[in-house]
Amino acid sequence: MAKDNDLFFYYSPVWFAAFFLSFSPKVCDQRFDLVINFVGSLLTAVSIYFAYKFMVAIVENSPTVFRDNVIFNLSFGFFSVIAIAKIENGLLKVTQSFSGLANFSYTLYLIHFPILLFIFGVFQPYFFKSIWLNFAISFMGILFILAISKFISIASENQFKQKKILSNIVMIFRRKVI
Repeated sequence: MAKDNDLFFYYSPVWFAAFFLSFSPKVCDQRFDLVINFVGSLLTAVSIYFAYKFMVAIVENSPTVFRDNVIFNLSFGFFSVIAIAKIENGLLKVTQSFSGLANFSYTLYLIHFPILLFIFGVFQPYFFKSIWLNFAISFMGILFILAISKFISIASENQFKQKKILSNIVMIFRRKVI
């Protein structure tokens, strides 16, 4: 392990909680649901509070930025573990609202990070002016990434169109060679 790797120790409880949850038996009783709901609500409140504090600390250039970020990440991580526990025990139903994203999820996975870097590079001077402007730029960036991914996936995730495009490219090259 690397020297001064404090983040490993901060985040390892979340990882171990998820790891042990994967081996736990399924428990579907009302007491379990009440405890999970209470802890999940508490962690949601903590996550929202520290997400806000983290953003304010960034804008104000506060020395608590690192601490607020770690606490937000921990509370959100534990919240995610609880959500997975509820899903596995049948206490939380996942809707299929975003099932359409599956049609272009691989393209989204491949191109989201470079586009995010571009967006953050272009709009970086505006991020520290206002939290609301930060939210607006981020939201518009997400919509832009989804739209570009959907457009690119029409060709990249459709095997028939891939073969047609490749055959057209090959024909163009053959004409130039001959």
